[in-house]
Amino acid sequence: MKLKISTTFDFGKLAGESKKLMADLVEKTISTESDAMKKRLETGMTIKGKMDGLSAAAVITRILRGQKSTSPPLNASGRLLNSIKPRKTGISGMEYGTYHNKDVVTKNNPVIPGKGKKAKGGLKKRRFMFSGKTIPARKWMHDDSTFKYDKKIIDSFFKSFKKALKKALKK
Repeated sequence: MKLKISTTFDFGKLAGESKKLMADLVEKTISTESDAMKKRLETGMTIKGKMDGLSAAAVITRILRGQKSTSPPLNASGRLLNSIKPRKTGISGMEYGTYHNKDVVTKNNPVIPGKGKKAKGGLKKRRFMFSGKTIPARKWMHDDSTFKYDKKIIDSFFKSFKKALKKALKK
């Protein structure tokens, strides 16, 4: 008895198309998440809801630095927000942003504003006794355990994959 196997489509064509489809999936996912990260920073949201408000010390610190005390947490100067950029391999931004995704214990007692700068808001330079204090996390970035693909992007991927599969059918 001889067994004969035949295929109804060309695996080579499907492989070539699937590489393009995967690259497109990654690009769309990176772009969408980059926009979502910016929106979370602009509106003071975490991945699970609203960020806790600024502490009294944070408000005074912002005033001393001449920054808006009313802007959302992590968005005093806008530098972090403006640093978020989609790249081919992922999302880039200031390393400072990653520190806020987990609890941090401070190590210093800074004088604000820093050396050579004048205090704003009619206040005088001030030393803050922050050393040893725990700053709670403001989880505004996803990690492997919290990230979920956008349903619209996944549906579009599968639709494109089915289309590529039909094109790869042998005639």
